[in-house]
Amino acid sequence: MKTKRIISLVLTAVLVICLSVTTLADTGYDDTAPVLKSFRILNPDEVNAKRGEGFDIELNLVEEGTGVTEVQIFFENEAGQGFTAEYGFGREPIFTGTRKVHVVVTENNEKIKPGTYKVRGILLADGNENFLSIDSSLDPSAYPEVWKNSTKTVKVTKTNYDPDRDITPPELHKFSIRNPENIDIRKGMYMDFEITEKGSGLASIGICYESEDGGPNTAEYYSVKNGETKNIKFNLKSLNNGRNHLTAIVLADHNENERFYFTSEEPWNQYCSSFTVTNAPSAPTLEEIHINSSKILTPGVLSLDIKIGGDPNGASVQVTLENEKGQQKTLSWNHEQILKPGMNRIKLPISPFFGVGKWHVESVLLVGKSGKMTAYYKDNSYGGANRLLNDVSGFEDKEIEISSSYQITYYGSVGNPKTAVEKMKAMKEGQTAVLDCRYSKWAKKALFEAIAGQNKTLVFEDEDVQWVFNGKNIKKSACKDIDLTSEIKKVSGAKYGFADDSYILYMCYADNGKLPGKVEMRVNYEYLFEKYGESGQKLLLSYYDDGEIENMGSNAKVAKDYYAEYNITHNSTYLLSEHKPRLAAPSKFQAKSYKDKQIYLKWNRVGGATGYRVYKSSSRNGTYRYIGKTSSNSKTTYIDRNTRAGKTYYYRVKASETSKKIPAAYSQKVSCKAVPGKVYKVKTKKYYKSIKITWQKVSLTSGYQVYMSVNRSNSFKKKKTTSGTAYTTGKLKTGNTYYFKVRSYKKIGGRRYYGPYSTVMKKTI
Repeated sequence: MKTKRIISLVLTAVLVICLSVTTLADTGYDDTAPVLKSFRILNPDEVNAKRGEGFDIELNLVEEGTGVTEVQIFFENEAGQGFTAEYGFGREPIFTGTRKVHVVVTENNEKIKPGTYKVRGILLADGNENFLSIDSSLDPSAYPEVWKNSTKTVKVTKTNYDPDRDITPPELHKFSIRNPENIDIRKGMYMDFEITEKGSGLASIGICYESEDGGPNTAEYYSVKNGETKNIKFNLKSLNNGRNHLTAIVLADHNENERFYFTSEEPWNQYCSSFTVTNAPSAPTLEEIHINSSKILTPGVLSLDIKIGGDPNGASVQVTLENEKGQQKTLSWNHEQILKPGMNRIKLPISPFFGVGKWHVESVLLVGKSGKMTAYYKDNSYGGANRLLNDVSGFEDKEIEISSSYQITYYGSVGNPKTAVEKMKAMKEGQTAVLDCRYSKWAKKALFEAIAGQNKTLVFEDEDVQWVFNGKNIKKSACKDIDLTSEIKKVSGAKYGFADDSYILYMCYADNGKLPGKVEMRVNYEYLFEKYGESGQKLLLSYYDDGEIENMGSNAKVAKDYYAEYNITHNSTYLLSEHKPRLAAPSKFQAKSYKDKQIYLKWNRVGGATGYRVYKSSSRNGTYRYIGKTSSNSKTTYIDRNTRAGKTYYYRVKASETSKKIPAAYSQKVSCKAVPGKVYKVKTKKYYKSIKITWQKVSLTSGYQVYMSVNRSNSFKKKKTTSGTAYTTGKLKTGNTYYFKVRSYKKIGGRRYYGPYSTVMKKTI
């Protein structure tokens, strides 16, 4: 059974990693695995192994660092069938002592039957991805003290076993490659299969392949929709021109029964499994690389200059670092746009929880837009025909030292307050404690009381932000529990009043009311911009409150090390941008005539606006004068009543906000002629061989014109001009249908100005 490790890293703050050298993590960051003394399944004779169900276990462990955030227990019967039960996925971390936790079965166990199962192994992982894995099938003699006092077998009483369930995988009889000597990669490779599937139906056909020069083994799957097995297309996008061969064929049905057929084994080795690729797009190549960073304080960035060749569309990049212990971690380019061919300077974000110590670049992976990949390694220990970094121009096996931003006296977790309080009380004045708050968000009152009135610093560390309290600013009477939850996300700049930024960073802190004391919030904006795929050379910090924006200006201290520091006494919402706030121009601005010569204006909302100001002119390029405003973001209409019939007016509008300090862009100019209002409530009534038309009076008008037609669409003729609100026709032909419309007019200086036509009404004689 494969051991699946899932470590959930929650978004957090501008933080620093300094791995500890002791299990208790008194100083520096926790880089040691949890210690397990024993574990017991509390009801071993009645284990519910249905998917989504679970049972209680008791762990006796030592963990004083970030806390155990994941537990997996593996079970197996004599037939080799097994299942896994897990704890984790955002639940509270576990610390030193005897702890009871509830584990849940996450797999669909329709294949396994109730019965006796042995405990094959257990995995514990902490918040910094340090893990302990005990597997009796690999080394039965390992960890004898743990097994001596732990549960070894259980009786499973409930599973998802279905005796009628299909448990037989699809059977392969034959396969062939069409035109194997000339596979045009632009068209793909086509294969034919002979397959028998008598159960739930064929779900997928997969192939595993590799280049004959020793490239990586790659898998590609085709989803079967209607049982098709002929002319199956595989894209092979990762391959270069040259000889390649299939290593395996993988068949699966809809009940997740799967089987590998290896082409090196009989009888499959009798079939042609080699093929030649032609017309493959160019793979990206690493032409030059320079490592610019030798010392990094977390959270920070690794700066590299890399020159990309090969693929004319460029590539994205992943860089893997390895430390002195052989641990490897990968950094990725997070921007939406891939790197262009030629020289690029990139900055890869390094999380506070990445790990401190001495690291070096172990490998570089380029992924082209076409999906083709090229890997470069520090040495050839990986085998195959992989390229070597030492052959790349400019590469130096430079030592990269990653360390914390703080001189840490005690490092622990918010979720372990009892130990943290003891350690902070023992600290001397001027010393610092750092508590990981990724998994536990509630800081207990006792943590603040432990440093109140003293020159001791308490840092709550998340991936994206640091909360820094000094005891001198805390009074015991003000101490209370606080919520350290923070939300940081990439949002549209225009939506929040930053028209010059495509995206900004939105930082929202939980509402705690008044905090125990002044807190200094620290964010490394260079790290944040790179982590969230943003560009920018500087930081501007703004306070955001219910649509209102206040640029922090001198209230935020921006240091040369890319940190911004700002003080708050209440939790709030802040915005990080590259440019100053500027309200965008209202879009889709329209003007149309309205009742009684009025002109109706309408536009779209502007992010960050608390209202809008309307301007008017008598000519397109004339002077626009302010005529009115609206007082909310959602009020996006305005009626101009100060008009004269027959005159054309020009308008533009811009957003506004309460402080009146944020510039705003004007909308486009629109124009409209003021005309009398539209005629409404037109009615028709038959009087023998005549029709009477009536309508609602339009105020401030001189009169009305009535039009009639025998066709709804055209040929309307004026029948009457009147100052009243009714008109009766003469005798009309029986059996005919007649159509009517009315419009008002205003007479000024001997000239008439007409309003829009009413809705067309009809009546049959």
